[in-house]
Amino acid sequence: MCISLGSPCPPTPPPCTLVTMQRVMLTLLVMLIAVPPCTGQQDANRRYDSPQQWFDAEWERAGRQSEWKWVRVAWTQEDRWIPPLADINRLRRETAGKPDHPERILLADLEKRLLGEFQVGEFAIWFGDSGSLRFNHHSRTEPGDYFDRVITPQSVWGLTPRGLALLDPDSSEPGYNFVAAVGGAEIIYSQFIDGGLGILRRAEVPKGSVKQSGDSLVIECRGGPRNADVKVSARWDTALARGFIESIELRWGSDVPTGGTLHVSGWSIDSVLNSWAASEVHSVPIGQTAGLLWKRGVTEPVTRERFAELSRVPSADGADVVRGPATFVVIEDRRNAHRQLTTLSEGSTKTEPLPLIPHESNRKWITVTGWIVAASLAAMLLFLRLRQGLLRRSLGP
Repeated sequence: MCISLGSPCPPTPPPCTLVTMQRVMLTLLVMLIAVPPCTGQQDANRRYDSPQQWFDAEWERAGRQSEWKWVRVAWTQEDRWIPPLADINRLRRETAGKPDHPERILLADLEKRLLGEFQVGEFAIWFGDSGSLRFNHHSRTEPGDYFDRVITPQSVWGLTPRGLALLDPDSSEPGYNFVAAVGGAEIIYSQFIDGGLGILRRAEVPKGSVKQSGDSLVIECRGGPRNADVKVSARWDTALARGFIESIELRWGSDVPTGGTLHVSGWSIDSVLNSWAASEVHSVPIGQTAGLLWKRGVTEPVTRERFAELSRVPSADGADVVRGPATFVVIEDRRNAHRQLTTLSEGSTKTEPLPLIPHESNRKWITVTGWIVAASLAAMLLFLRLRQGLLRRSLGP
């Protein structure tokens, strides 16, 4: 995964390519990036009189707004997709003897995947109060590459190894929608808590009734604005007097259905969140045998003092509490009262005004990085582009 500002990063794709990639990401995880996340608190020790009472409570909780405060949550993401071997062999033939072939990057990644070595991204969110948070992301294979966002009532800023962006709290400037990106990350994490029911609530899918056979529970939900056809499979634990979601099969639309299956496993009590939480969620799109695998990390309480350190804007000659000494060479101050671009180079500083409408050259550092981080929530940006080419060839003559 590449989120660097330097030469290893791919160039910004043209608008038509971005549209195509957006559609791919929506196809992969259309149920996950629609609206802000909703996850309420629960009493981990609550017992239920019946499976239907348990499901009704879970359904209601999955529709409430998140109440996380003074806590850090973390997870990893693995993209486990592997194309058919015939397509990989075709790619081997096409790139043989061509060291500059643009898809050798894809082939090298696929060869690792065949050996069980998948790209892994690490994510963490620190929650304060009043909607304040810090969202960090980096690649496990390239931990020095990262992109962090901080949102508080007082300031909004983003940080990479090479750049710092400063925004007004109410900024809606194109290319700098930090709130939307963080919302997508929260949606992914909420699946560990609600088992995927939040997806159905956000899509306004009607709630179904529980059908029980022994300790197996099935809930079928159909309809809603997206014409959903959903099967929720769960297990009833008599000793604990509660259920646990094991999978959700989702189909959206009727003519050309999209969606996939969420496999949920490893339920245990998280004492910090006072909630049951799954350890793994595997999202497998329709027609594939593997997709994105999320693994929940350690949950930790966060003090006010610690959050104040985490949300403090790093200075050019200072250090960030997470990333260490400052390495960035570009500061984009997009606050309305400032609007200036500062370039730091070998002890010298150059400052120039920023235009009211972002120019591509001025926002390239944040656009390239932002797109890659956004894509990492639904697979890697560069990999998606190359994967699309591979899929198109596999469908051709």
